[in-house]
Amino acid sequence: MYFSGTLSVDPSQETTIDTIQPTKVFKKLLHFLTLGGSSEREEIETFTAISILQQFNMAFRSLGLNNIVRLAKDDLDFYLDTEGKTDDLKEALEKFELETDAFNSEYFKSLFLVVEHEDDNLKLLIEVRISRVHAVGEFPIQVKVNGLIKEFKSKPDENPEAIKTKLQNVFSDQNVYDQFIREKKTCFDAFMKNLELEIQKFIHSDKIINSTQANIIRPKEPVKDRSRISHSRDRDPVYHGYHGGDDFLFYAFFWSSMCHHNHIYCNNVHILDDHGHEVMSVGEVGFDAGENQTLNPEESFEVPSDADTTVSSGSEFDEDISNFDVDPSGMAVDADSVDSGGSWFDSFTGGDDGGGVDTSSCSSCGSSCGGGCGGGCGGD
Repeated sequence: MYFSGTLSVDPSQETTIDTIQPTKVFKKLLHFLTLGGSSEREEIETFTAISILQQFNMAFRSLGLNNIVRLAKDDLDFYLDTEGKTDDLKEALEKFELETDAFNSEYFKSLFLVVEHEDDNLKLLIEVRISRVHAVGEFPIQVKVNGLIKEFKSKPDENPEAIKTKLQNVFSDQNVYDQFIREKKTCFDAFMKNLELEIQKFIHSDKIINSTQANIIRPKEPVKDRSRISHSRDRDPVYHGYHGGDDFLFYAFFWSSMCHHNHIYCNNVHILDDHGHEVMSVGEVGFDAGENQTLNPEESFEVPSDADTTVSSGSEFDEDISNFDVDPSGMAVDADSVDSGGSWFDSFTGGDDGGGVDTSSCSSCGSSCGGGCGGGCGGD
């Protein structure tokens, strides 16, 4: 279990809008047929790298966030903390300002700033991504925050059984579990709200969208050591492999098995594979983790039959999920309730680059979706 949140920020800046001719075959056809009316557009913000970093510096320091982990411009690292230094945010930003001339500061595509923070309850990673060039309608500033439960920090050589022992009290009964999660989630939500308010103080914005969620990592097989932790920068910051980060993350790889073996009722949570890809979201109507193999790393993944769930594609459990019936929205349903119909336009969604109609029948969802039903059905 860990928490994640996003602040999508639309700054009050002047923008220019450029027209871009589409690159994919079907969209090119529409572009031609509509005499250019289907062209995509992108916005280019007027802010500079230095000015936006100064604003975030003020917002972060007002909250006591002063430990920088990474600073990168257009995916090139300007600063990366590999030693676990503290109170280095101001120094890194001043160095960036001195070494970046006005021209290079103005013409950047994307900017990344990652800081870390600890409070009494959580280890927090805050990643800011500023996209000067972005699609129309997209917010150019995305602040992604991860919160790990601080008390379960482990040592590099700590035995998995020792970690499970530390976790056991949380899983002693349902009431204890619910109260624990509620308290930690409240702390995380409060941090997100305070961060939103500070950003509003220092960055003039037209709109900020604040969203948070709880996540359970469901490994594909039982976890024996830290080799199950994979690192990639295209997922949540906790997976980026920053210095000391795995010490705080490792406990989360045992959470699902603890839920299963202790018959914990799970709801209002997102299930991720051990690479950080979303497998399934669970709504208010949850499930008893001990009554199925949904959270049991010792068995193949299964979708709980009566829970309020929506499955996603792109995880390492796609093959397992394909054994279950899902409707085009990704909702798990009984086979008899799946609608095999579809609109004429749906036939084009199976292969955007191909531009043709795919009328092959999907063995899982029963419709001619061409594998584009979005529910991980496989689309044979």
